[in-house]
Amino acid sequence: MSRWSRIADLLREAAAGVPVAAGVAAVAAELLGAERAGIALLTDGLPAGVVGTDAVAEALLAEEFLRGEGPAVAAHADGLPVLTPDVAATAAAWPAYAEAAAAAGVAAAHAFPLRVGAIRLGVLEVLRDRPGAPTPDGYADVLVVADLAAHALLDERADGPGGVPVSFVVGGLELDLVQQAAGMVAEALSIGVDDALVRIRGHAYAEGLRVADVGRSITEGTLVLEE
Repeated sequence: MSRWSRIADLLREAAAGVPVAAGVAAVAAELLGAERAGIALLTDGLPAGVVGTDAVAEALLAEEFLRGEGPAVAAHADGLPVLTPDVAATAAAWPAYAEAAAAAGVAAAHAFPLRVGAIRLGVLEVLRDRPGAPTPDGYADVLVVADLAAHALLDERADGPGGVPVSFVVGGLELDLVQQAAGMVAEALSIGVDDALVRIRGHAYAEGLRVADVGRSITEGTLVLEE
């Protein structure tokens, strides 16, 4: 049996009775001998939802995009896999991510872009509790997982509201909150949404807060970011 056929069978079995994204994350974690994995869907460069094998994977992946740094952010931006066998060694490049990963007990993170041609849907990230790189076979397997997952999620868009794959309709509420806050800041300061998101992240980092908590304060009117 070919690698493609073997992994396609694994994905079909894993997705029985659960959303496609959840099944993909579970298979990717198993193939790399990892404890957890997650998928982030992105729209116009901003996170629209996260699905993971557990709450730790979902929270860390969401925080990574909200902070704007980390292997998944780099993989999505460059369109190439980013292997991070020792997250602690990235503290200089990604201080916020390294800190969040350490707090979550994550020692290694490997990110794979989800794309179909020029269409970039999001990213698959596999997280390990101990340092280490994927084996050559494991790496090749997850490349196939990412390719099959990207096509499956693209197909799901037709069934989900607003073009969002149905795997992501439930969840991602904190990400939606930050997007709403970014829109409010952008309107108030007459700047772009991307610039507003940078200001929100910067405020969170300077004050030692979670980005989602800053977003919540903005939407509730208890925090106003000024120029």
